Amino acid sequence: MEAFFYPIAHRIIEELYIFFRNLLYLAHISAKITVEVSRMQTISYTKDGCFSVTYKKTSGNNMTESHMHDSLEFYILLSGKRNLLVNDSFFEIAEGSLFSIEPQVSHRMLDAEGGGYEGLVCNLSLSWLRIAAGENALRELKQPLRVVCPEHKDEAKIRSFTEEIQKAVLNKNALTELHVSRAILGLLSVFLCYPNMAGEQTIRRESYARISELIRYINEHFDKKLALTELADRFFISEFHMCRLFKAYTGKTIGEYLLSVRIEKACKLLTESKEKIQNICFLCGFTSLSNFNKCFKSVCEKTPMQYRKGR
Repeated sequence: MEAFFYPIAHRIIEELYIFFRNLLYLAHISAKITVEVSRMQTISYTKDGCFSVTYKKTSGNNMTESHMHDSLEFYILLSGKRNLLVNDSFFEIAEGSLFSIEPQVSHRMLDAEGGGYEGLVCNLSLSWLRIAAGENALRELKQPLRVVCPEHKDEAKIRSFTEEIQKAVLNKNALTELHVSRAILGLLSVFLCYPNMAGEQTIRRESYARISELIRYINEHFDKKLALTELADRFFISEFHMCRLFKAYTGKTIGEYLLSVRIEKACKLLTESKEKIQNICFLCGFTSLSNFNKCFKSVCEKTPMQYRKGR
């Protein structure tokens, strides 16, 4: 009897041990996730077809992928420092700066020294801007990147407008849209009082400059076959170092970035021209129609034909 009982008891104890060990592990992972989430405070509000606003505050590193919007992005960096990749150039964004990025312009936010930051990002539709701010303001905002560094006298005004947006979003009621739109226009009025300083914020350090040149070269020769060894030789850099820097600064491998450029160009040709899809495939650097269809669908979740018909 004992010979039968002890092996079963031992197995039950082992299984209980494994169960509680896994339970403790899951609790530990859950605690880690909770801590990570708590490092990022976010509140947002959207008025469909007009604008969206998102307030972010984080104590850790937070980098976005390269992306673009159909709307104008208007950003107020309340605290911290950020680096910004726009098309093929890198810019330093100092605490207190305001900047805007034109629709359909590729950009990515990168961590600067210190990591943490606080900011308000507004995505504004051009149709809403035209009505709310007027044609002159819209014309001034239509630049790939516009950066301003407001004087000390305007800091309190900027903080007041951002706080009005935060309060309106946190205490949603019938007047939220009015308060948010009024505060956005107030921020834009300060923003447009200053000249564009983007050129003076360009990062000119050698590593950034070299990656900028590489991005520019890919943008201009996306329709050609681009081998890593040839790119490294052209820019007098080791292949390993080139790939490492490119990934660190853009968030993508060179192959991923090249594919995104080719797909972007293909989308433009599909919507703005009557060129045959087979011709678009080769004009954008793809070597076969089957490969083009596969890559296009993986990025756009539609075939080129479906994409064209949907537009």
